[in-house]
Amino acid sequence: MMGIQRRASPTRLLEMLSDRFGAFEAIANSSIKLARVAPEEELAMEPLVADAVLEFADDLRRAAATARDWYQACRA
Repeated sequence: MMGIQRRASPTRLLEMLSDRFGAFEAIANSSIKLARVAPEEELAMEPLVADAVLEFADDLRRAAATARDWYQACRA
């Protein structure tokens, strides 16, 4: 028997996406640090891609924070 399933709010979905994206962010950070001492073929991610991943992570966190602030303002 299936129970009633509540839908997550867009704000919560952004938070979940941001949390899950953390794995890519960790790989990007590791690749950037490793790039200082290892050849590029040994990296899990190219440095330019890693930089783009970190930029996207920042944008994603900003979007989640903005959505959360907007949601709270609407409820006030």
